[in-house]
Amino acid sequence: MKRKVDPEFAKYIAIRLKTVRNEQNLSQAKLAEVSGVSLSNIQRIEGAKGDTTFATAYHLSKALNVTYLNFLKAARLQYSLKILN
Repeated sequence: MKRKVDPEFAKYIAIRLKTVRNEQNLSQAKLAEVSGVSLSNIQRIEGAKGDTTFATAYHLSKALNVTYLNFLKAARLQYSLKILN
């Protein structure tokens, strides 16, 4: 069974994904091609709709040439700052 990301934390993964993808001037379609994650899944993740798994986050971070831990740490930092405010 794949471990799903908490829906609240998934919002911050969505922000991180879109930010990094845009910084690299990648379309969602190109990211889907290089990551092996379907375009519709990437659209759902970036829209913070539906379930996200840690395995999918791993494949996306790898395709973006961002270490998995840094990808999650940045999302976690944004999540933590929201909780503190």
